[in-house]
Amino acid sequence: MNNKVLDIYRPQNETLNDAFDRLVVTIHHQNRMYGHKTFVLTGCEPKVGTTTISINVAISLALSGLKTILIDGDLRKDTKYKRLNDEVELGLADVLAGNIDLASVICATNYTTLDYLPSGSKDENPVGLLYSPNLNKIISSISAYYDFIIFDLPSANAAIDSNIFASKVDAVILVARQNSTTTMQIRNAKNELDRIAANLVGLVFNGVDQNEYRHYMKNYDYFNKEKFLTDYNKQDDSSFELGNYGYGGDADE
Repeated sequence: MNNKVLDIYRPQNETLNDAFDRLVVTIHHQNRMYGHKTFVLTGCEPKVGTTTISINVAISLALSGLKTILIDGDLRKDTKYKRLNDEVELGLADVLAGNIDLASVICATNYTTLDYLPSGSKDENPVGLLYSPNLNKIISSISAYYDFIIFDLPSANAAIDSNIFASKVDAVILVARQNSTTTMQIRNAKNELDRIAANLVGLVFNGVDQNEYRHYMKNYDYFNKEKFLTDYNKQDDSSFELGNYGYGGDADE
């Protein structure tokens, strides 16, 4: 493993973390019901925040105690334009090219159950690399060790690379940005994925106003409210009911 340990942090925002945790619950469901463990996250257009979503999903999975790896699959950008790659030079592209072994470019992070595979050296022919047999070998090798693999990919409408990965993984999640991504862009991205028979399992809207989120998810912080904590502390153990606690309210909420 690479000696570099990357520091990655969750936002200090309860509302954001609640949204990420809800997405992770959906990913857990996909795993439990269908055995899905390899996920591609790709935008409907550039600059919708796919990398931010990918990082925080990976952190949330790792915090649940599952061995997770986040993989930067964007082979078209120099490292200076990367969110996490500015201090690591070699990565996925170099392994695909056969220039280095996989284990030596995987980086540990400040989360013990989260590792990171950078994209590596920029390549002038990324499609050629991605169609090499080495990609299947890499995915197979990583899948044998990790509980979840999250691929952070460029926009499905911007590069064919996302489609190549999408055809090789268990599931795909599209990312759009509110008040930016159009219905047509979402439809075009979905059509691209349908064309290669990718398993599209969801759409994430990024950039939603926090007040709007709180309005939509009115009871997202129910268990942190002072009234609940006070009432809960007054209960004795004999009155505790797991069902009510699990719902956090009425069953239809």
